[in-house]
Amino acid sequence: MTKDEMYKAIADYSAKMKHLLELADIKMKYLMPVVHDAIPYNIVLDGFKWMKKFYNEHYKEAEKVYSLIPPERWENLKLFSDSDSFDEVVMLNKEFRKLRGIVYSTRRPDLYKRKKMDVIIRQKATKIGINTKKAKKESSKA
Repeated sequence: MTKDEMYKAIADYSAKMKHLLELADIKMKYLMPVVHDAIPYNIVLDGFKWMKKFYNEHYKEAEKVYSLIPPERWENLKLFSDSDSFDEVVMLNKEFRKLRGIVYSTRRPDLYKRKKMDVIIRQKATKIGINTKKAKKESSKA
């Protein structure tokens, strides 16, 4: 599988999960990989494997709980001030906490950490002789 195919698959997984993750108050920016040619294949592969595992093992569990009740009913349950007394709501909140814990964890692959990827990109650019600060200034002037 090429890097481009892995990036496409990651984007597809993210799109499939968007609705439920937004309900869980998870910011999608934490699941958006840094896309750049300078990022090594093994980092992209690790990010792809992590996303696939996250989707298949963790997200699917939350999705099963969410599918117990039709979406219109979830909206009604949110309106109740005492909705935590419903078993499905308790179960879904538990799954949401698990998802948030995984997404916001520091063990997330480097591909999803912008600052780390910026360092790798700068290092690669320095190796091939590109002055990233000068290039940044020139691109901002244009």
